[in-house]
Amino acid sequence: MNIEEKIYKGENSISMPNIKETGNFLQFIFFRSNNTVPIKDNTVPIKDNTVPIKDNKNIKKIKKYLQTNNRITNKIGRKLTNYSDVGVKKIFTKLVKAGIIEKHGENRGRYYTLKNKINTGE
Repeated sequence: MNIEEKIYKGENSISMPNIKETGNFLQFIFFRSNNTVPIKDNTVPIKDNTVPIKDNKNIKKIKKYLQTNNRITNKIGRKLTNYSDVGVKKIFTKLVKAGIIEKHGENRGRYYTLKNKINTGE
């Protein structure tokens, strides 16, 4: 039985999805016709206030750096990415909006940490 037959004709056929709009996102929830249990998927729920980002090579470099270091500054970000001050600020802003990092301090003392990593104060 191919996938189309499983979806529309099989014993576990799927009914029309429930569509939920959250911010700029649409969530499709499919239910089996003979069961009200949702089909499991491997997606990670996105918080309403976060924005998904593309994981380009510079974002990967910054995330990798933060895996082994407690914090990153704009200066370190510029060295890692070869971007200007403004370019690195844009990357940091995207990562903050995506809920991956959080900013600390103001102006010249500003630094960023991974949001889910526990800081040891170093």
